[in-house]
Amino acid sequence: MSEKDSVDAGTIQFLYSLWDATLPGRDRVLAWKIVPENEESIPRAEIVNIQLLLRYFNRIGHLVEREILPKDFVEEFFGREILRSCARLVKLLASARQGRDDPNYLEFIDRLADRCKKRWPNYVPKYYPKAPGTMGLRSGAT
Repeated sequence: MSEKDSVDAGTIQFLYSLWDATLPGRDRVLAWKIVPENEESIPRAEIVNIQLLLRYFNRIGHLVEREILPKDFVEEFFGREILRSCARLVKLLASARQGRDDPNYLEFIDRLADRCKKRWPNYVPKYYPKAPGTMGLRSGAT
């Protein structure tokens, strides 16, 4: 990586703090067996995490658009996970936009997903029956 392409440690730390804040929402979205069509279809216990996921994805997308966060780094490192989650959020976003009568609501999520699609044009999201996060390290016994 050239000096021109390098990213300062504070920016990387900031990006990771945003990304880590999306984890509870991403875990829920990726574990859905049936993708909800609107917020009313999401269990009350999950809605806050999903709302935070949407806000943070929108924030990351906005910061990438403004070139505050490095687009290549975001697309390369987080792009496939963004695509996996965003594929499951399409109906929910459409419903939220319709309900607010605002087609641009959370628009930077779409821009972020579009960037990631260009970076990973052949990527096909895969979903697994168990919620992610255990990496096979936990057993049924406590």
